[in-house]
Amino acid sequence: MSRQLKTEVLGPPPLLHRMLEARAVPEYLCGVTSRVLQRYLPQGDRHPVVVVPAFMGSAVSTKRLRDFLRSLGYYTFDWRLGRNTGPVGPTEAALLERVQMIHERMGQKPSLVGWSLGGVYARILAQTHPQHLRSVITLGSPLRYPHQSSADSLYRQASGQFEHPEHLMEIDAAPGIPATSIHSRLDGIVNWRACLSEESATSENIRVYGSHCGLGYQPLVHCIIADRLAQPEGAWERFTWRNLPFI
Repeated sequence: MSRQLKTEVLGPPPLLHRMLEARAVPEYLCGVTSRVLQRYLPQGDRHPVVVVPAFMGSAVSTKRLRDFLRSLGYYTFDWRLGRNTGPVGPTEAALLERVQMIHERMGQKPSLVGWSLGGVYARILAQTHPQHLRSVITLGSPLRYPHQSSADSLYRQASGQFEHPEHLMEIDAAPGIPATSIHSRLDGIVNWRACLSEESATSENIRVYGSHCGLGYQPLVHCIIADRLAQPEGAWERFTWRNLPFI
C-alpha cells in the first residue's frame, strides 16, 4: 500500500479541516474522561513507555497521556529533549541514547509513542534500532517521505535539510517490531494518506476522527494506545474495535 502511495504527490488537507483544528480545545477538555474508561482497559505489564511530543511540543504536552498510561501500570518517560524543534539527525541520536539508557536500566525494551514529528523520530528508530524497542505507536505522523507530504514546509522549518534522508524514505515500511499508525481523516495539518504505514502481520493503521493537534488528548486515542501496549511481547495481535467493549 505505502509503496504505491509513494508515487503520488499529496496536497495539504482541505481548508475546512485546517480551519477546524480549533477542535483541539474541546478535545483537550474531554481528555479528562480517559480516567473514567480505565475500568474497561487492560492493566499494563509495567514495561517502560517513552512518549515523544509533536513539533514545537514539550514534555508538558504529553503529560496527560503519560499520566494516563502510568495509572494503568506502565513506567512512563518523557523524551528529556525539551521542545521538539529538530533537527532530525541530532534528535534521532539523542533519542536513541535515551531509549538505550532506559532499556539497560529497566532490563526491558521500551515502547515508543510519537505524536506527529515525534512519530517520525520513533519510526526511524524502529527501522534502524529495533533491538532496543518493544513496539512503536504514531499519532498523525507523516510516515511518507516528508518532501512528498503535506507537512513539507513544517518539516523544513524543523530540520532544514534532512541529515538522513535514506531513513526517512523508508519509515512507512513495516519495521521489525509491532507498529501502529493512528490517523484521522479530519486531520487539518497532515494529509491523512501520508500517515499510512505499510500493512503486515505486525504493522497496522487505525483510523479515528478528530483534529491533529488534539490527537494526544482524545480519550479514544488513549484507549487504543492502552490496548496496543497491553499486547503480550512476542504474541502481538492486530487491533479490532471489539477490544474496546464500550464502543
